Amino acid sequence: MNEISVVNRAPKRKRYTQAFKHKVITASLQPGASVARVALEHGLNANMLRKWIRLAKNNTTDTTPSFVALPMPGQASSVSSARQGVDSESIRMEIPYRHQSINISLPLSQMERCLALLRELLQ
Repeated sequence: MNEISVVNRAPKRKRYTQAFKHKVITASLQPGASVARVALEHGLNANMLRKWIRLAKNNTTDTTPSFVALPMPGQASSVSSARQGVDSESIRMEIPYRHQSINISLPLSQMERCLALLRELLQ
């Protein structure tokens, strides 16, 4: 006879709850934690845990802005008072060059010239 019979069904894939995934991901992101070690402790494959971490990072929406404007010391609170103090403040730069440094001080009203100078120096 040429028959093949299957006695046991193939095991189904395990399904993990979101709470469990969150717990394991949080544990693996702790300082000093190893993804492989955390995966072994929870009976998981390390590659699967790395995939969960990657998916979690991609799915999280970062609510913190990438740029936060911070008030500068001595910065005027209104535009009109800022315009009045433009010439009194200055831009100061120290640029290291070989074994010496170049010090540049320009009034704030000359910001465009300062930017042009920096662009030239950085080329």
